[in-house]
Amino acid sequence: MGLSRRTRLGAVLLLLILMWVVFRLSGLQSMITLQYLHDGFERHMVTGGLVFSALFALGNLMQVPGWIFLAAAVLALGLAWGGLTTYVAASLTCITTFGLIRLLGADSLRTFDGRLATRVL
Repeated sequence: MGLSRRTRLGAVLLLLILMWVVFRLSGLQSMITLQYLHDGFERHMVTGGLVFSALFALGNLMQVPGWIFLAAAVLALGLAWGGLTTYVAASLTCITTFGLIRLLGADSLRTFDGRLATRVL
């Protein structure tokens, strides 16, 4: 068996709190501004896009709404580039999520017992 739902939720909350504490104590919060992010994307467009896509995919797996990433990209890059970057990241995220679920889940839904499950699947 796996971990209980409360244990998994606690682990996610602990990870988020730990990330927040590291972010605050390391001084990164004062360094990261919208202008800093914009300049970083301008200097490293491919790497920045890949990192943004990876964070978008991770956020998607953690059930973070996509509009948050869209808002962040539009604030940092502007309407056109932020929207385009989010569109590409969302497309890559859909492909990644599908591949991951297909790899891990495969046909596990077909193993359900019962007439309804058999009939539906």
